[in-house]
Amino acid sequence: MCKNLLPRLCLLFMSLFTFHSALAQEAGIQYQYKDFRFPNIDRKALEGSLSLTNGGSLSVIYLPVTNAESRGSSFSNNLFLFYSRFRNLEKIQAIETLTFNQSFSRNRSLNNSINNPANVVSGNFRLLPQYQSEYRYYHVPNRFMGYKMNVVTDLGHAFNRNRITQMDSRDSRLAIDVAPGFIFGWGRLEPISDVFLAKFMVDDMKDAGILNQDLTQDQLFELGSTMAFVRNQRIFDFRRLRMYELTEIDKWFSQSGLVSTQDFRYFTVLNDNWLYAFRNTRFSGKRTTIGLTPFVQWTDQLGDGSSPKATLGLELSADYQIHKPINQYWQSVFEISGGALFACPGCGDNFPNVISPFASVGQYYGWFPNSRTRVSASGSIEYTPSFQVEQEVLYAENNVMARIGLSADYFVNFQCRINATINYNSSFLDRRNELNSSFDVRRSTNGFQSNLTFSYAFF
Repeated sequence: MCKNLLPRLCLLFMSLFTFHSALAQEAGIQYQYKDFRFPNIDRKALEGSLSLTNGGSLSVIYLPVTNAESRGSSFSNNLFLFYSRFRNLEKIQAIETLTFNQSFSRNRSLNNSINNPANVVSGNFRLLPQYQSEYRYYHVPNRFMGYKMNVVTDLGHAFNRNRITQMDSRDSRLAIDVAPGFIFGWGRLEPISDVFLAKFMVDDMKDAGILNQDLTQDQLFELGSTMAFVRNQRIFDFRRLRMYELTEIDKWFSQSGLVSTQDFRYFTVLNDNWLYAFRNTRFSGKRTTIGLTPFVQWTDQLGDGSSPKATLGLELSADYQIHKPINQYWQSVFEISGGALFACPGCGDNFPNVISPFASVGQYYGWFPNSRTRVSASGSIEYTPSFQVEQEVLYAENNVMARIGLSADYFVNFQCRINATINYNSSFLDRRNELNSSFDVRRSTNGFQSNLTFSYAFF
């Protein structure tokens, strides 16, 4: 573990520390962006995306006699439809999402184990409709109570073929997970991207000679609030929607008296900054959430004659987040979370009971050089011990995983955007049989994943 994982973790934290130090040397913030208040809105949106993913991994299992090494590669496509409703009111902050996800993946693995060599090709086709909601009611300022709901349906078909043994297997499966939860906590996260979109628009107008003075903080916040309100109105006719949006923003500049000449150059800059800019991607504030979530997982292996199985469980979790706009171009997000999960598959004497604490810490930095481009870097560490009792045998497991990721987005226009990501992860697993040490397993895994996604917003 120390030889494979710790140096990477040290490098991760040193990199993040250096990165944070560089950010601290940025020029002083002219505006207190964290004080921007998002207007009351009730927004609905529908988006679709198609992504292509390629990945690879190297895994080493440490055995008493000889180590076994395996390599893998994968390719997958993903078709995704996403409907959402977001409400941001003084006493209610709520998000509801309904998604439909179709995916197909193909994987190949090579294993050089003496006892179990393998050259396996496998594939998986899945349909995953999912509903999620989270309501936070602020009965007093800065404190909330609420509930959440997660319902997932998973219909899949998998195949597996070992080219060495010429053995084939196929499997069809239907799974339904239902997890209602109760939450309470302190703090609030406010969307603040529109104030930055307003600042980029003002900067472009100054560069073009349309504006000859800086906006005060009150003026900038008023423009950002107007942009946020206008942007979150839903008009299905795109032509009429854009006419309404641009007319309202032009009206604000006219009434403010900041623009004396509204010529073609003015409308060109206004239109460019409005149609080719990201929507909300940055938040400000701190929030602590404590949750209690019972869940049930129902699974049916279709076609094999077996009876459906159900797993009952309970999760207790706590989460703390800090979203900080460092300045116009940089964003910092810190999150630490932990809790424990108890699961009872079948809840009988012959079924295992699993207790799994978990803890994770992560840091994110975002760079926003303009209103159309964003680049982010993230790092996280997760520790998950678990204890499983099966037929009076205790299995203890420790799993440590570190992740580093880079992501870049480009906004093509108000309907289409492109995202590219690269992720690297390193994990170490130690599983012990408390009665028989010959069944102990140690495994380290290093893997990467690259992804290219094209997203289209219908409204």
